[in-house]
Amino acid sequence: MKYNFFIILGLLIIFPFASGFSQNQNDAIRYSQDFYGGTARFNSMSGAFGALGGDLSSATINPAGIAVLRNTQITFTPAYFFNSSKSTFLMDNTRDEDYTNNLNINNAGFGTSFNLNNQSGWKRVNFGINYNHLRNYNRNIVAHGINDYSSKADYYVAQANKGNWQTPRDSLPNYGGLVFQDPDSKDFFSDITLDENYGLEQRKYLDSEGFKGEYTFSAGANYNNIFYIGGALGVQKVDYSRRISYHERDINDKTLYFNRFSEQHDLTVSGSGVNLKIGAIVKPTDWLRIGGAFHSPTFLGLEEESSSSMETQYVDSMGGTYEYKTRTNYFEYDLNTPQKVIGSAAFLFGKKGLISVEYEYVDYSKMRMRADQDQDAFHDVNSDITQEFTPVHNIRGGGEIRFGAISLRGGYAYYGSPYKSDQPGKDEVRHHISGGAGINSGGFFIDMAGTYMMTEKTMFFYDKPPSKDRLIGADINSTSFRFTITAGFRM
Repeated sequence: MKYNFFIILGLLIIFPFASGFSQNQNDAIRYSQDFYGGTARFNSMSGAFGALGGDLSSATINPAGIAVLRNTQITFTPAYFFNSSKSTFLMDNTRDEDYTNNLNINNAGFGTSFNLNNQSGWKRVNFGINYNHLRNYNRNIVAHGINDYSSKADYYVAQANKGNWQTPRDSLPNYGGLVFQDPDSKDFFSDITLDENYGLEQRKYLDSEGFKGEYTFSAGANYNNIFYIGGALGVQKVDYSRRISYHERDINDKTLYFNRFSEQHDLTVSGSGVNLKIGAIVKPTDWLRIGGAFHSPTFLGLEEESSSSMETQYVDSMGGTYEYKTRTNYFEYDLNTPQKVIGSAAFLFGKKGLISVEYEYVDYSKMRMRADQDQDAFHDVNSDITQEFTPVHNIRGGGEIRFGAISLRGGYAYYGSPYKSDQPGKDEVRHHISGGAGINSGGFFIDMAGTYMMTEKTMFFYDKPPSKDRLIGADINSTSFRFTITAGFRM
């Protein structure tokens, strides 16, 4: 291996225990996007309940929904979640597929109504406590293929020569034996970048799990069965863990000395936050309801643990295997998610059924990350957020047909891409198609729902080196199915 003994020099100029953090705009969007879950009835109509109310999950969308209750209600909703992620490597169209599944609690709630016994005016005051699942982070993704164009070593060498190694994770290529420094020119290099023969097999795994959920404490009032108003305190919980593994192998023996290298990055994040919601529903006629709601930003406090490791193997007698692992790094920061404005309308056809539609506006360019210990820590990240993200217009719709005690339901939701049109993620829209059925015996009801969720994105293997004009990655087609069943009581 060339300049093998000069690894000592590299060790002296890189500081593996330098303090630093790697949070970025990808973390902000991960914890800011919500894809509402709830009771099976709520899910079967794709969450279009902002003008309907009555269902305990509706208070998550519009807290005035709690004011529609006329009794005490208890619900419990377990869920089964399945995800399939299919990948296509952009360089040679190699295809892979992986799966994951889990069980979770999609909803649990309690609501009660107090009759004020007024002939007119304010008729009822209602209160509710509800838990809704907002996001499922469980994914297993794998992608691989042959790349004749570049290596991640190109990126690492470019970063080293620009002096951009600042954090423990940055020092991996040096301590892991992938990047070295020429003692004469002082330039950094790798055996791969010197030969530029490439033809490497590249493989990336992304395994994640966790959830985002919200406890909603709501209160509402009913005025003359025409006007409903409500407010809520939302307490959110975030639990997320991820392992990214990346590998390159010289399977065709094109690069002198080099055999393979691999790296692994582990991340665990937990935290909580609060938001406020206000909303109203108006019933101008028996067949029409109009709703509106405003959600404040959620003020999240997050704690993060991260670590990284690298191993590089050479084939010459002076080489061998180099291994390096960073210490576990701890960091705390705050995230302010964007506020939301929601408008809804529902059309009721007596006891035969209904149709409900909903519009949601969210401006993801308003996300902001902050750190108490360093007010300037996220200045560049927040600038990137403003430049890369855009407002979205989300649409949800659903319908219900009733045959006595039996109801059939269906729904559709469209969630727009939060990325601007000049960003790689501009096409990351989501489509949710749902359906379900329920039986209502009065005091007891049971509902079932299935939701099919689709989205496409590109998973990049590494940032584009300055000497190259294209990004390397894989197109990911992700489909998920969620089955929920709700048991509920009315008293």
